[in-house]
Amino acid sequence: MNRQGGRSRSLRPYHQGQADFFCALYAVINALVITYGIGLGTARQIFSTTLGKISEHPFLWRSTLNNETDFYWLVEYLLGFSFSSGPLALHTLVPAGAGFQEKKFGLEHRNLRDVNLYRKPERKPACGLNAGELWTVLRHWLPEDCDPRHSERVDYCYPPAERPAANDKGDNGDKAEAPGCMEESGVPHGQRALLLRFHRYLPFSDQPVISHWSTARAFYGEDLLLFDATADPEAIHRLPLAECVVSRADICREKSILLETSSLFLIERTGVRLAG
Repeated sequence: MNRQGGRSRSLRPYHQGQADFFCALYAVINALVITYGIGLGTARQIFSTTLGKISEHPFLWRSTLNNETDFYWLVEYLLGFSFSSGPLALHTLVPAGAGFQEKKFGLEHRNLRDVNLYRKPERKPACGLNAGELWTVLRHWLPEDCDPRHSERVDYCYPPAERPAANDKGDNGDKAEAPGCMEESGVPHGQRALLLRFHRYLPFSDQPVISHWSTARAFYGEDLLLFDATADPEAIHRLPLAECVVSRADICREKSILLETSSLFLIERTGVRLAG
């Protein structure tokens, strides 16, 4: 406890990652954890290689460090490399809102020279669905989680007994494996994951207080459970349908979370392992 001016306040350390803006990078990595159970060594290799490539382009590097972009290009860049060798399938929402369609990646998604930073808070909706209709579409993609532990607002990533140990492979100084070498993380993985970006608004605020990329792997009732890199207990770890909208015009005190439908990526494992 620290006393200043006769008043005391509790000191809390920042979590690793709170001072950077790499949530999009973590979201893609966590999607691969869900679908293929990649381990810490592989995740570190992807992380370091990606940042190294971005640093070769000064304007991208500055925008990344200063949070001056929506990072959509980074997600496409990472997915372009991840899906070029398969076996993964990627889908996005159909503009008409009837469902989702497969997205193809070409060499242009692996080029960082002509990136559109897109500095606006959020992109235009990709379809005419409302939040309830979107939930119905996504239920056809993600499984239902019936674990009663998810009825409370706790850590929804995975149960404590299934957490990777601190000395997981790659944490002891050993050379990390290449991204194609699929070491297991010990986390049970499924067939599908959802990459998404959302914004949280406060009443009477024109700008979001939080804009965040995350990954989801299941529903629990009307809540979308996030498989998120944020360790802060006060962060958003689930998205309740009752609090979500898909249009900025519908934001209100009761519905403060805007889902960016144009930034939804539906990922599916289609083979046994990623190719090297």
